Amino acid sequence: MKKKKILLIDGYNIIHAWGELKKIIADDDADFYIAREKLIEMMGNYSGYSYEDIIIVFDAHKVQSRIETHEKHGNIHVIYTRQFQTADEYIELFVGKNAREYSIEVATSDNLEQVIVMGRGGKKIDAQNLYMRVKDTSKNMSDKYINNDTSYLKNTNKLFENLDSETAKWLDDLRFKN
Repeated sequence: MKKKKILLIDGYNIIHAWGELKKIIADDDADFYIAREKLIEMMGNYSGYSYEDIIIVFDAHKVQSRIETHEKHGNIHVIYTRQFQTADEYIELFVGKNAREYSIEVATSDNLEQVIVMGRGGKKIDAQNLYMRVKDTSKNMSDKYINNDTSYLKNTNKLFENLDSETAKWLDDLRFKN
């Protein structure tokens, strides 16, 4: 049986690694909110096409919350760790507890974190490869749906193509009967 896929993202690591998000925070830490929201939006768009469950983990950055916070943004799960817990610690625990049940891929460019994740049964993807995957998916979605590429419709399985002639005639008669 194929395992359900989970993409687990080290949020601040990705923000610091992706140029367009890094620019947002370059001048002022107050812009972390905007960068987080942009990352969540980008991953939300990606998840609609990738069929993966996506969890973004942020350290409780400059927050003195003693509890872990979970939020749902569309189809994205966002976790803010409790005070004094890093995203790395949360990710390591999550992978250790869930790698047998799920196929977990962790997005981070932290080399030590990648080694730990793989040792606990997870897979790794670095920030730049995730960025390319997200951008490629966005381009494919634009080409297919926004730019009206209908080639994906050519090989669709239509109901009437697979019916015997008697059933097809019966349905056709039923459709026009009033």
